[in-house]
Amino acid sequence: MNDEQHKVLMNSLVLKQDELIMEAVSRTLGHTEWTGETIVTRGNWRRYPDGSSVWSFDGKDMLLFEPPILDGENMGQPVQYLYDKRDFKYMTDEERRDRGLIK
Repeated sequence: MNDEQHKVLMNSLVLKQDELIMEAVSRTLGHTEWTGETIVTRGNWRRYPDGSSVWSFDGKDMLLFEPPILDGENMGQPVQYLYDKRDFKYMTDEERRDRGLIK
């Protein structure tokens, strides 16, 4: 794998991380009407020497990103949710309405 291919794979992982972070913020706030500044001011990364990292929001650990794994020409990154997405407090208003939990 050349440097350009590696760069493309790493960019793809970063985009997936961003998607999970945006979902976590929306679930925590209960809506999607927030800005990037919300993530910058209320979010925090802890990165570890083994390549893993934990992303926190408002001081609560939300996502554990394990070290990236290269499998041939594919790269993946196991992720552990450190919050329960099924918990009412982490559902967006749309999910709450869809499930009949609110009107």
